[in-house]
Amino acid sequence: MNLPTSSDPFPGDTSSTAQPGEVPSADGGAILLVDDDPAVGAGMAKLLGRHGFEVLLAANGAKAMRTLAAQRVGLVITDIFMDQMDGLETIAELRRKRPELPIVAISGGSPRVPVDCLALARALGAAEVLSKPISIETMLGVVQRHGHGVTRMAMATMES
Repeated sequence: MNLPTSSDPFPGDTSSTAQPGEVPSADGGAILLVDDDPAVGAGMAKLLGRHGFEVLLAANGAKAMRTLAAQRVGLVITDIFMDQMDGLETIAELRRKRPELPIVAISGGSPRVPVDCLALARALGAAEVLSKPISIETMLGVVQRHGHGVTRMAMATMES
C-alpha cells in the first residue's frame, strides 16, 4: 500500500502545546511529520498511528520548528518541497538546534528543480532519504531504524 497524495490544502488547524516546564527531548518523543500535502500527512499519520506511534503534523518547516519547541520529538520525517520553509532549510535548522535528532527526508521530486534534492538533504544531515510514493512497510522500517526515541501510542494532532 502506498501513501496517498493530493494537492488539497490542509483542512483545519489543531495544535497542542507542551506542559508548563516540559523540555522537548529526543527521548520518548513523537514522530514529527512535515509535509504540505494534507493527504500524505494525514494518511501517513493514520497508518503510523495504527502501528502505535504518536504522530505530530506540520505543514511546513516554520510550523515544524514551532512544534519542535513545544513538543517532545524523537524523529522528524520531512518533505523537501514546501512553502515558507522548505525541507532543506528545515534540515539545516534542525541540525543547528537539535543535532542528535534523527531526520528522514522524503520527496516526490519536482520537474522545476534539476538538482537531486534528496542528495542535498543527506549532505545536510538527513539520516535517510526516500522517494515518494513510500510504502507503509518502507516507512515502518525507517521508523524502526531511526526512531529509537519514538513514543508508542496511537494519537495524531496537526498544526497547520
